[in-house]
Amino acid sequence: MGNEIDYVKILEEKGFTRESAEVQLKVIKETIMDNAATKKDISDLNTSIRKDMKDLGTELRKEMKNMDSDLRTDMNNLGVELRKEMKDLGTDLRQEMKDLGTDLRKEMKDLDKNISHEIGRVEKMVIENTNNIILLRNDMGHLETRIINKVGGLIIGSTTFLTAVIGIAGAILKYAK
Repeated sequence: MGNEIDYVKILEEKGFTRESAEVQLKVIKETIMDNAATKKDISDLNTSIRKDMKDLGTELRKEMKNMDSDLRTDMNNLGVELRKEMKDLGTDLRQEMKDLGTDLRKEMKDLDKNISHEIGRVEKMVIENTNNIILLRNDMGHLETRIINKVGGLIIGSTTFLTAVIGIAGAILKYAK
């Protein structure tokens, strides 16, 4: 706070009593000491923010890994179901062919229609599932971009806040001298 005696003398020259000048000096010192952030306070805040950001990054990576694992499991299950359904269709078709016999030509035309329809339906399902997978990957990419932007915003915001706090602390110390 500079030379306290000089400060008291200046106030006395301006018409304050010595007691009033000393009280004013005491109040100003207490106010600054109670409200000024120390380098340790700023360092602790910076450490806390870095830890929070690291924890957030770890949590986000874990969530993305879980989403990827869930997506892979869903795709595997869909593949198993699709293979089973195709196997069941093949079994049904072979059984029908064994059971037929009399009107083979007519039944083969009907069977050809059924097979074409089923193949179209399965192809449609595969295309739809492929499109859903592409949409999920796009959504994951957008989510990743949003997360990166939010983390970047947090870093910039905390840096700006720390810069402002340091600037205010510097100004207070400068004027206190």
